[in-house]
Amino acid sequence: MKSNSKRKILLMAMSMAIATPIIVTSIPLNAQANVEKGEFKDVPKSNPYHGIIKEMTKQGIISGYEDGTFKPTQQISRKHASALINRVVDLSAVKVFSRPNDLRIENPYYDDIKKLMQAGVLESDDKGLIHPDKPLTRGEMAKILSLSFGLYPNEDTKSLNDVSKELEFYVKSLINNGITTGFEDRTFRENESLSRAHFAVFMHRALKTSEAKDWELVTEEEVRAMDGEQLLKYLEPFKYSDGEYVPQGYANAEEFSEKMKPEFNKIAVLVRNSIYTGTRMSREMKQIYQFDLKKRIAQLADSTFGLPMKQTIDIINESFLEGKPISSLDVQGEKRAFVIMFDYKTVTQMQYSDSMYGEKLSPWYVGAYIKTNNLKDLSEIKVPNKKLGATGLTQSLKTQYEKAVKSNELNIEGVAKIVNNRGELFDLVMGISDKIEKSGEEVITLINLAYQTGILLESKGGDPVQYALYFDFLTGELKYAYKGEAMTSVVPDSLKTLLPTQYNSVNEIMLPKGQENVTELTRNLTINHYKIAYDNNLYNDVPVYTIKFLGNTEKGIKRHAEALKKSREEVIELYNKAFTSANVITSNPNDKVKFSLYYNYENGGVFLAYDKK
Repeated sequence: MKSNSKRKILLMAMSMAIATPIIVTSIPLNAQANVEKGEFKDVPKSNPYHGIIKEMTKQGIISGYEDGTFKPTQQISRKHASALINRVVDLSAVKVFSRPNDLRIENPYYDDIKKLMQAGVLESDDKGLIHPDKPLTRGEMAKILSLSFGLYPNEDTKSLNDVSKELEFYVKSLINNGITTGFEDRTFRENESLSRAHFAVFMHRALKTSEAKDWELVTEEEVRAMDGEQLLKYLEPFKYSDGEYVPQGYANAEEFSEKMKPEFNKIAVLVRNSIYTGTRMSREMKQIYQFDLKKRIAQLADSTFGLPMKQTIDIINESFLEGKPISSLDVQGEKRAFVIMFDYKTVTQMQYSDSMYGEKLSPWYVGAYIKTNNLKDLSEIKVPNKKLGATGLTQSLKTQYEKAVKSNELNIEGVAKIVNNRGELFDLVMGISDKIEKSGEEVITLINLAYQTGILLESKGGDPVQYALYFDFLTGELKYAYKGEAMTSVVPDSLKTLLPTQYNSVNEIMLPKGQENVTELTRNLTINHYKIAYDNNLYNDVPVYTIKFLGNTEKGIKRHAEALKKSREEVIELYNKAFTSANVITSNPNDKVKFSLYYNYENGGVFLAYDKK
């Protein structure tokens, strides 16, 4: 389980004790001075934990009692441990807080316990009790530290002999990060309590583990092994809020953009198949990105730059700190064309590249890749041929298009709105992809070229399907035609077992029991499906349409059957299950291929993601 915390080590002195608040006036002056230096009369220098307790006291993380003692051997309670964690870690809420029956609002540790419960670090029992005064066990300590500091085990990390399945992950996390080795007999003794001194030691080790290693000493293998939260430590843009950082020599973000954007755009012209993307990287975006940052940076390195992850991070940081465009022309051994620069007003990494995220195309990315989607309305359309203008250019394209349709006997035509249409762009792209048998990336490149160049784009000799398409500069639509199986509303006998085919249009579909809002239902299914696909690294195949595109439905079923290593009948059964249940259908352990599948009630398509390995 991932921690969504942002570490915040407090280096200022704090007055709250982990037992009772220190009343400074009650401490003799010499005792008070010693406490401020991190010295307690019951923790002599001969104590093996003297140095750690002294260091954490001086940092204001721990403190002692009003009599100048620390009581190192005293058991630490759940409430005191909560106070310590809340003092050094800025935890984000992931759960709705329900006040335990034994936690009164006036309890001095109420806020500490509440914060840990909201973060999923501390939980009440089945009776709704949190037991704030109960001694903390070693097993509970392992879970709290693992979740709070975002610690993880490696695949080859071995557990200890007596650790329960419930706590194995957390104990192995501590072992992997050098926080514990267990006892000499290879036991952990998870149900035993632990002392204040021992908790301080474990916490001190967790703090040290969470500190960032010198970047110059970090290897590519170590970068690849880092999670999102660890990567955030090394990415400079995430350390600043919008407009907070501007390179030297510029008064503000606006002045920088005015002077540098023309240079950025000039270099961008040299990038092949120029595809623009923008990614916000401000301090405020940390919480959003930390979950999938590792995949984002890996995709940027592997699919966009074609460079190691460490070098990719170096390029991001250099471009941000020095305020200059960095392109593939500046990088030795580059594999792909790219250029990046930052907009400091919103801390956005702007880039043009000739590559996208490979086969992991998703609705969230498609809108960013299609250039026309950023246009608010038709008035913002830029006509590449100013001499002809929108009217003259569109009429010329239409004439060429009609000639191509006739001469090549293109029998199926379509129209797609591609200006400010993020909600349907993914389905549109994948639908065209299915019809002309090109990847989603290739379809997006065609759309961008049609808009940017203002020319008719036609299939070439090696293309599997003949097609022609152009951008209508008057309506903001993509007009296309291709040679394929004619669509029909007559359901062939072979498809009558497929339940959605009983409807003539998506508007006629009766939603499953308990579902009323087709838009909300489809949105939830889409989000759940793509989250499963993203988390499991599944390939998103083109959808199979069951109502509007019956001519291609059979071909799609065959493709899905081959991908999933199932029979045609088994695939239809999956389609029907998704259609009648209004749920995302996922693979089970007996399936040969891992997958996620759902039915889109708004467009009649079955969407499949599967493990393509």
